[in-house]
Formats: sequence, structure tokens, C-alpha cells
Amino acid sequence: MKIYRLALSQDYANKAREREDLPFDQIFGDQLRFVIPIVNQELLDIVTSLESGQTKSQRKYKVDVPNGIAYRLTGENDEGMDSRPFRLGKVITKELGQEYTDEWSRQVNSLQEEGNSIIISRSPIDVMRMSDHRNWTSCHAPGTSYFQHAIEEGIEGGAIAYVVSNDDLQEFKEKYGEGTLEHRDEIFEDYDRDVEGIQPISRLRINRYVEENSDNEDEIGLPVDSIYPDCARKPLPSGGG
Repeated sequence: MKIYRLALSQDYANKAREREDLPFDQIFGDQLRFVIPIVNQELLDIVTSLESGQTKSQRKYKVDVPNGIAYRLTGENDEGMDSRPFRLGKVITKELGQEYTDEWSRQVNSLQEEGNSIIISRSPIDVMRMSDHRNWTSCHAPGTSYFQHAIEEGIEGGAIAYVVSNDDLQEFKEKYGEGTLEHRDEIFEDYDRDVEGIQPISRLRINRYVEENSDNEDEIGLPVDSIYPDCARKPLPSGGG
């Protein structure tokens, strides 16, 4: 069985790497993945204020929560972005006030100790492996009745969202460096192929739909209405997003 699973998983990994026309360029740019921290309403309000220009200077910012930095938007219609990163704490203090900085620090520290984040991925191999993780046994797992559908989804389909622990995420960044998460071929552990990486907690599929009569092949992504595994469903922090 070990040899069978190794051959099977290696085969679909190779098929995944052959895909060139990845979906959702307008969302991902040149990246395979991006991270959304699961935050509470207080943090979400602060980020929204900075990004919408509800600041003392009326400037807008692009906020990078995982790295603790922000970029100032420039130009007409905010089409440009200052290349210099600013420390997020300093931006919050300058634009919103010290009380918001204190609240941000308190909330972020507690989430970093106990919280989770969401990895949104369009990597074909991440999509194919939607049920190929330790202790996951759905009908889309390798060797089961619907596994071929998982392969087809990776080759032609949309994206996937994985919930991971912040501790695992931080450990991965420390081991492989900042930026590798967005571009690295594989980031999730695969016992069969001796691939080291993150062990996800749960996942949500994002189906891709393309408008048939569109010259530009307009596409949208819609999440399915179920999370796997069900046992991973836990209440998010207050106001979680």
C-alpha cells in the first residue's frame, strides 16, 4: 500500500506541475498563494480604516498584516503604491492614534499565540491534495471513488482555502524564508513522498466559473457550502473574518 500510494501521489504531483494557465490572475498576480489572518472585529476595523482612507491624513494604505507593514497608496485613484514599507504600528499611531496602536498590539499578540490563518491557494497540487492529508478520509482522497475529480479540479479548476495554525505558519517561514510561501512549489506535508511542510487543519474548495460568451474569459470563484473535515469547525474569534 505504501508503494501504491507513493506511485499514485507522485503521478498526480507531476500532472499538477504541467498546468500553465493558472486561474484568477486578477486576484493572485504572480503568486500561487496568499495568507489571510483570522482576526477579530477590532483588528478588522483598524485595517479597514487604513485601507479606506479613514485616517488623520486621509491617505490610504495597503496593509500586510502577516509581516506587520503597510504601504502608502499614491497617485490618482490610488493606482500607485509607495515602494517603501512602513512599520504597521507606527502607521496606526500616526494615522489613528495611540489607543488604536495599544489595542492592535494586545489583539495581535493574543492571536499569534493561539490563532489560525487561512491560506488561499491556486496551486494545482494544493487543489489536487484537497483530501490527501494525515487523518483525512473523504471521498476525494487518493484511491477513492471521487479522487479523479480532485485531479481534474487541480488541472482545470479553481482554488482552495486551507486553515492552518499560526505556529506552523511561522515555523515554515523561519525554515524556508519570507516569500517562499507565495511561490514555493509545495508547502504542505506529504508523508508518502517525504515532503516536509504544514499540516492543514481544514479546507474549503473554491470552484471556478467562466462566462462562456466573454471575449476576456471572465472568471469568478465561488466557495462550496461545506468545510472538510467537519470536526475542524470551531467558533472563530469574535467577529472573525
